[in-house]
Amino acid sequence: FENFGGLEERVLEPIYRCIYRLRNPHSFPRQKSVSGILLHGPPGCGKTLLAYAIANEAEVPIRKVAPAELSSGAGKLFSTIRSIFADVATLARCVLLLDEIDAVAMKRDAARKDVDSRSLTQLMTCIDGLNHLWDASRQCAGHVIIVGTTNRLEDIDPALRRSGRLTIEIALNAPDEQARKQMLSVLTRDTLIEGSRDFTGVAKRTRGFVAADLFELTQQASFIAEQRRNSSLRSADDKEPWWKFVNTMKEEPATVMEDYEAAVSQVQGSMTREGFSSRPSVSWEDVGGLNKVVEELKSCISRCITPSEMCKKLGVRTSAGFLLHGPPGCGKTLIAKAAASYAEANFISVKGPELLRKYLGDSEEQVRILFRRARECSPCVICLDEVDSLCPKRGTDGNTAVDRVVNQFLVEMDGLQELNGVIVIATTNRIEAVDEAFLRPGRLGHHVRIPLPDEEARVSILKALTHKRPLAAGVDLAKLATSAQLEGLSGSHLSELV
Repeated sequence: FENFGGLEERVLEPIYRCIYRLRNPHSFPRQKSVSGILLHGPPGCGKTLLAYAIANEAEVPIRKVAPAELSSGAGKLFSTIRSIFADVATLARCVLLLDEIDAVAMKRDAARKDVDSRSLTQLMTCIDGLNHLWDASRQCAGHVIIVGTTNRLEDIDPALRRSGRLTIEIALNAPDEQARKQMLSVLTRDTLIEGSRDFTGVAKRTRGFVAADLFELTQQASFIAEQRRNSSLRSADDKEPWWKFVNTMKEEPATVMEDYEAAVSQVQGSMTREGFSSRPSVSWEDVGGLNKVVEELKSCISRCITPSEMCKKLGVRTSAGFLLHGPPGCGKTLIAKAAASYAEANFISVKGPELLRKYLGDSEEQVRILFRRARECSPCVICLDEVDSLCPKRGTDGNTAVDRVVNQFLVEMDGLQELNGVIVIATTNRIEAVDEAFLRPGRLGHHVRIPLPDEEARVSILKALTHKRPLAAGVDLAKLATSAQLEGLSGSHLSELV
């Protein structure tokens, strides 16, 4: 397990127990002969690699079953499953890896065809058969660790997840900053690095990266170091493209920390490739006339992204929900973008009713995916623009489909699973149309009204709009803001004026 970084002791403890039982089967004569582990999490988090590490630490062979082995026709599929477990029985002590187990263990009520449910039944029968393979006297004692991997836990049939089969479930989610730092240190353990080996800065910039992405980052950093060395070896008269240069030096180039910093921009994190928006290039300087609102948002966001030790000790929740409401054009969406940029977190933007689908249950599934993605990639900011179209008051128009979507939002925002490190910022100009349960503390508890700007606010807004533009010497923004013609204009009107 030393090749892993970021694994907590609570994750490894049940694995240690399984390995001990595998190495000492005679010590447990009355216990079952199968230890089942289900590793789940996003792709690239190291599930398959962890299964190989379990076999290596236990010093037993591993039998890997790839999804391609289980993609044949019905008759051959059943015989293949029986043949695999017959091989495992002859080994007596081994690790059986069922990679992408959801391919053969899909829920029976959602199975695409009858053969899917029958293959699941065959798989469970073979697992139960291993428990009865060796008699009670243990004259031929054996033990098997069955490891299943999947990134679609919700599709696995509950019968396979019960005790006696895949009993232990371990989540390998996207690593946090400290875990990424440990992973980078492990991945570069044998790499020649000149100068500092402190990966704190790189770890901060790689939110949404999984283990596979960090490995790719180290490869890119080595390639950047190779390009730098080649440029120093080539003569000034060499006009050939860099990719045609033949390097005769066989030793590995030395990397520096700047190579890893440069490689971050060349690798896209797996968790940010789908469903995430690019971080807005809006800062608090672009928001004028709302200093109190800005300070309140800064304080709450900082407390959510980096909770203090006192908050952790007292068990204070670190999730935050804001509802920005007010007349159209007053800067609600602009403030939400500035907050996302300030947080330096992953950013998901949901505009109006884009989550709604025409098929029954699909809209609720989109909401679950939205919040699951945010939890896996925390810290994360979710921006719900025009939230009144997503979560209107229930029971007003008899539309039960919209009511179910609202119910799903309520469960996700303050349900059994906490949103640690997730900030929800919603905007609306019709707060009276939003469901009351959505507005209570614990969900969107911070209500911030964004009014039409007064004279002082108009001066601040005009300065924010023009701070990057050249102005003639005779332009007096303070005098312009006091003009009666600007009375009652919103920030959008002032932007159009500029």
